[in-house]
Amino acid sequence: YIFNEGSSIYLRGMFNSFSDKELRRRKTYETADAISETLYRDCSVAHDIRDHTETQEIYTLNFGGMHNLGKAKIDYETAFAFASEKEPDRLETTFDSPGHGVVMKFDLTDPNWPTVSFPTAGDEELVNNYTKYEFDDLKLENNLITDINTTFRLNLEIPYRSGSFKFGGKMRFKEKERNDNSKVYSGYPYSKLINPYPGTVNPLTLPGISDGFVNNNLLNHGYVIEMMPGPQQMRDFYEYNTHQFVYDATDTRQESYGSDYKAQENIYAFYGMVRHNIGKLMLLGGLRFEKTDIDYTG
Repeated sequence: YIFNEGSSIYLRGMFNSFSDKELRRRKTYETADAISETLYRDCSVAHDIRDHTETQEIYTLNFGGMHNLGKAKIDYETAFAFASEKEPDRLETTFDSPGHGVVMKFDLTDPNWPTVSFPTAGDEELVNNYTKYEFDDLKLENNLITDINTTFRLNLEIPYRSGSFKFGGKMRFKEKERNDNSKVYSGYPYSKLINPYPGTVNPLTLPGISDGFVNNNLLNHGYVIEMMPGPQQMRDFYEYNTHQFVYDATDTRQESYGSDYKAQENIYAFYGMVRHNIGKLMLLGGLRFEKTDIDYTG
């Protein structure tokens, strides 16, 4: 809004929302006990998924103005910005091939596209018997990151016959916080020997919670992805059988608190300057002071 030629104010705002949904299916050949560069005898195969929707939002609001106060000039602005990143329903779960460690041999003829074989009789049938795969872990998360920025600035210029004085300042207050809330389960059922609850334990099997996804030629190099856990199927099974899962208190604390932090940064800046003209010569002098306070808790 323009009051007159030398006086105006403004108000600006912005809202931005970005959403990213990810479902990652992964098949991992886990190796150990190397006999040679390409032969390992204590191996397993893991099928895991990671399903989450991440929403990022940004709000900004700026109010400022400039005014002529006689011969003096003043300009100012206050700004507020809020940003958040939410992951309200993140799920990760893994199933491993059963029994003893299998022997794996890797063909590195084309190192960019290695292939795997199972030289010991029965191992290939074992890792392809998905009905025997064992539940390894389940992680459920509700994560939130917030970032708040508040800024104030002011400049005042006062002229005199041969020059001008100018001084002002700026303050910025920033606070960023991350809060992860996790639940980690490392086994199912609650007990393989004793069921403390009435009724029977519903079996948790990889085929039982698979969503039917198949890719027989991944990356056009013959890799096969099949019999993967389905995110909704796993959520439904957990909802109806929560009490049978083995709650892992240690991993839960690590996942919930290991990434949490609260950060604060306050910046204060002030200056004063003078400009003086002597004929065609202009002299400029000034002083600036800045202070930053930072505090982190994690």
